[in-house]
Amino acid sequence: EYRGLDDGEKRTVQAIFANVAEADWVICHNAKFEYKVLANYGVELGQFHDTKLAAYLLGEHSTGLKDLARQHLGVEPTKITDVWGGKPPPLPWSVTRDKYVENYQYGAADADNTRRLWTEWAEPRLRQENLWHVYNDIELPLVAVLAEMERVGVGVREDRAVEFVSRLAVEVGEAEGKVKEELEITNLASARQLG
Repeated sequence: EYRGLDDGEKRTVQAIFANVAEADWVICHNAKFEYKVLANYGVELGQFHDTKLAAYLLGEHSTGLKDLARQHLGVEPTKITDVWGGKPPPLPWSVTRDKYVENYQYGAADADNTRRLWTEWAEPRLRQENLWHVYNDIELPLVAVLAEMERVGVGVREDRAVEFVSRLAVEVGEAEGKVKEELEITNLASARQLG
């Protein structure tokens, strides 16, 4: 649960984002982050697509929104520090009333670039590269699973973890022994011996 809001504020946020849960599709950039933030407010992200995930599958060097917009849309996106005169915005910047219009324009431009990246570049390329199945049927369903794991954590049985670490140490030792014997060296950490 997000602790920064009382129940009344939480209901307001839920009302504002109700359309997100009911939308046919939402286009996100970094849907795992959006999923976690909305879940903290009690809002479920319904059906979505993710330009960041698509960029990763398409082998892009950078999956950042600004870089992708520059490269594939030919635009020069505004950085949040540009809105705030070269310095980071005050926290929590999302609720600040200072520079409201500039923040609105900044957010709207990012949303438009995300939409355009999906429709003009990501979706067509995923289909063209025959990656649609991997994206839609394998990777995309994992976004919610990974987001929930990050949000609430995972349980680890300590006894099994200790047992695994012990077994792994033995296996690593055996592998190091085989490598030393095969290479006829005594110290794997020695650049001179490995050289």
